[in-house]
Amino acid sequence: MKWFLRAGFISFVISSSGKYEGLALATLLTLYWRRCRNSKAIVPSPVPRPVLDISDYKVSVIDTAEQCEAYFKRLQDTTTFIGFDCEWVSDNQRNNESSYYPVALLQLAFPNKECALVRLSKIGRLTESLQKILTDKSSFKFGVGIMNDVTRLCEWSGTLTVSCIDLRNVAFRCGIRRNNGLGGLLEQLTDSVLTKSKEITCSNWERDVLSDDQILYAARDAIAGLIILSKLAEHKKRRTKSDSCQTMKSDTISEEEKSCVFSLCQGIIDVNYNIRNNSQPQKPQASGRTAAYSIRQSPLYYNCQLIAPDGTLLSTVDKRKVEWYLSKELGVLVSEDPPVLQLLFEPSGKPKKDREYYLTEKENICVVCGRKDSYIRKNVVPHEYRKFFPPKMKEHLSHDVLLLCVTCHQLSTHHDSIIKQQIALEYSAPLEASTQKFHEDPEKVKLRSLARALKGHKETLPKKRREDITETLAKHFNCEKDEVTDDMIEELLKIETRLHNPNYVSHGELVVKAVKEREDLVEFQQRWRQHFLDSMQPQYLPKLWSVYHNPQ
Repeated sequence: MKWFLRAGFISFVISSSGKYEGLALATLLTLYWRRCRNSKAIVPSPVPRPVLDISDYKVSVIDTAEQCEAYFKRLQDTTTFIGFDCEWVSDNQRNNESSYYPVALLQLAFPNKECALVRLSKIGRLTESLQKILTDKSSFKFGVGIMNDVTRLCEWSGTLTVSCIDLRNVAFRCGIRRNNGLGGLLEQLTDSVLTKSKEITCSNWERDVLSDDQILYAARDAIAGLIILSKLAEHKKRRTKSDSCQTMKSDTISEEEKSCVFSLCQGIIDVNYNIRNNSQPQKPQASGRTAAYSIRQSPLYYNCQLIAPDGTLLSTVDKRKVEWYLSKELGVLVSEDPPVLQLLFEPSGKPKKDREYYLTEKENICVVCGRKDSYIRKNVVPHEYRKFFPPKMKEHLSHDVLLLCVTCHQLSTHHDSIIKQQIALEYSAPLEASTQKFHEDPEKVKLRSLARALKGHKETLPKKRREDITETLAKHFNCEKDEVTDDMIEELLKIETRLHNPNYVSHGELVVKAVKEREDLVEFQQRWRQHFLDSMQPQYLPKLWSVYHNPQ
């Protein structure tokens, strides 16, 4: 207060003449600014937010298979939207060196204010009713990092959980660009917070009886997923003023609000969250290419008919095959639209009934969604397995080659990666082989490095170092030092340093070998076809396409 009185007195003296009122005011403001600068600013403490209240939820800890079966059988009709999370055993609770840690707890929250904590470490398996919910495409599961949880659960149980949505992808669609975790999204959209104690996160989830803190922690994570979903739908409604999302209340999702959620999730179901892609606008792709996918520039099916001399339809072939027969004068074109080629010789065999698939015309569309403007070949049985099949199972047969659009191809590849992990466990064939396919030859690596040094820094290298390098290169070429030429150096710059490892065995080869020993390869082939049907539910498959097709 003293400084203010002093400043006021000085200002009064300066302004007493009536000519320096402006100077007096400037002096007062300057002194005030200096005072504020030298004093510690008093910043009010933020009001702490309350921890997420889940007291209105009925949380059930499920310890036995009987409890689990009865619980989820009762909830079969109330599982359209599910908050999803998993807890697993942490590294410090395992004495072995294995990197595989099974899921100990599965948390599922439902809009009817129920939350189930399923103790998989005690039950030891997924019961039928729980498995039905996890594999039900009409039951949508929401969480943060959910695809990682799904992968771990699949590794443990062998069951592929479907219709999973990462809430961060939904948030991005709603205009929320910050990369938030579950707690961050909850704080951004509500007045509540999650307690993320490392002590609880890394606690023993396999203990005989879960503590109250563990139960609250686990339940909040699953319930938070549903609350965030409802708030994101509200957020979307405010931005778009959509009539389809009119009365979003808390974490309860009514029938009228489902269409709003469905519209938010289109195209991001069973898709990983990509931090880089969601933190900046997507750059336009080069024409004809999308990521690692090369879109076909020409149709796959030309439906050119190949007929025998007596008019029997033998097969439909590519137009290049027609051109080849014509160039060899082995056939004549009897029709151009549609193209029909009649052979001038009697074929060795006529098509059997089980090969009628190859006689039918096929459309150049995505077999899943029907899109016609872009498509990619899809190997229903992945090439990494099929290439080790016997010749009779892969010679010139196209039953397991279908067309998918880019979006469906990406989704199908994701589903394939999950079942591959399951197959890797079943047949003890790791996806990343324990031995490398190639290894570096240290001697060649050294020679290439020396050649680079001599080519790029010849003038700046010390004379002694330059002579040592030249001598080493001369020994390699079995010549004198003064005979080392620039061409020799260029040759070393292009030298292949990788050597093929004769002990390397790929994942695909290990699996096919094990399948041959344990079961029929045809069953393995049918497994992949059934997986494609279950995971993609194609609506436009060619006529006569069948899981059990076997033209042998």
